[in-house]
Amino acid sequence: MKGWILTVLITIAMVIQSILAIVINYPPTEEQLKILLFLDINGNFSLWLLRFLSLILLGLVLRVWQKAISEKIFKWSLVMLLISPTFFVLWYLFPLMLLKVFLVMSVIYLIIGNKFNRYLLVLFLILGIVGYNRLILNNRAAVFNKLSFRDAQNEVTTRFVTEDSLKSKIELPLWWRRTAYNKIFFVYKQVTAEVLPFFDLETLFFQEVTPVGQKSIVMWYWPEMYVLIFGIYFWLKRKDKKLNRNILLMFLVAITDFVFSEGASYRRLFLIMWPTSIIMAIAWEEMIILSKKKYILASWCLGVVGVLLISAFGFNFYDLKVREEYWFDNRPLVFQFWYKNLSKIDLNNYQKIYISSLVGDPKAYCNFYLGKVCEDKKWIFKNFNLAEDKINNKTIYAGFAGEFVGPKFKNDVSSDWQKQVELRGISFLAVRNLRDTIANQYGNEVAVAVKE
Repeated sequence: MKGWILTVLITIAMVIQSILAIVINYPPTEEQLKILLFLDINGNFSLWLLRFLSLILLGLVLRVWQKAISEKIFKWSLVMLLISPTFFVLWYLFPLMLLKVFLVMSVIYLIIGNKFNRYLLVLFLILGIVGYNRLILNNRAAVFNKLSFRDAQNEVTTRFVTEDSLKSKIELPLWWRRTAYNKIFFVYKQVTAEVLPFFDLETLFFQEVTPVGQKSIVMWYWPEMYVLIFGIYFWLKRKDKKLNRNILLMFLVAITDFVFSEGASYRRLFLIMWPTSIIMAIAWEEMIILSKKKYILASWCLGVVGVLLISAFGFNFYDLKVREEYWFDNRPLVFQFWYKNLSKIDLNNYQKIYISSLVGDPKAYCNFYLGKVCEDKKWIFKNFNLAEDKINNKTIYAGFAGEFVGPKFKNDVSSDWQKQVELRGISFLAVRNLRDTIANQYGNEVAVAVKE
């Protein structure tokens, strides 16, 4: 396929994704706000400018990816990536993560092209991923605690004390018990537990029904699992040492990123999409060759999987719009709800404005939606508890149900909590019920209320 044709296809794909982004119109994430606040700009125009720049960066990522792999594999890999909702939200919601992907792909291109010492670049890449996740993305990966001998020592001590306190003990020499109960063994055990969830098939292929009950975005549509199986078969059949080395390198990079990151599974596993897209691209390439050779089964497989993927693409992106609470993080939606309702009233009539800080940085979102007015001292950005705190006149409260009537240990805030609050002279301007519990003990409803 000629270079200009690929460029046109990438451009068309970017335009389609831009239209989808505008239709969905999801509020900014904290990652985007971090950049906007650093640049001292706010408002929707700035947000969409940032997203447009992220889209350009995504195009650069794809160009680097094109140079790193063969052209035949690239075109099918590109198709797989561009129809993925996770690939869409990468530029739409997570610009800093996208920047990491660009840097990683650039170094991988240098490694594959033998531009510099390969082994030094691999070491640099691994250390760079760990540093970027910790310093830029502020990920406090659990593996850092697992590597500490302190936790291992505590577990060793607990094991010995527990077993020695048993009435019916199995007497073994201390040196023998130490071969199993030692700090090195427990560090190894705990680190291994962090690595094992890598390449979780449920997260990769079955997020349409979220079988593990986690909040996640679809990475690959479930029919693509069969494409991957065929791809593995054709990949191993090729016995291409260079291709094998490159794919294994990408898996090494992906597992490093997975272990030293935190958050939703699809974000931790994102880098695994690149090598798996290569394997699936091999399947498409080989199945098309077989189809041209009049293999009826190959033609049927291509047709059925193609129709399923087109249908999955349409249904899933439609669902992203109509059920955004189901797929996306609900925290930005909460801040959007609070500040959009606050913008409808005259804030000059009130002496204090309380905004809950239970689920994020309320001041950052305030600056984005309302601007410099948020610098006034009457704005109080912290969680509150009106079951215990004094209720002041001329005050606005924006928070969770549990902040109005007190937190409940089992998250079972009474269904008549609004009536309880209204008896104390507070009026509700707007109430919204959330699909998910994002502030445990504080219920699933958020509200904006005033005390005149």
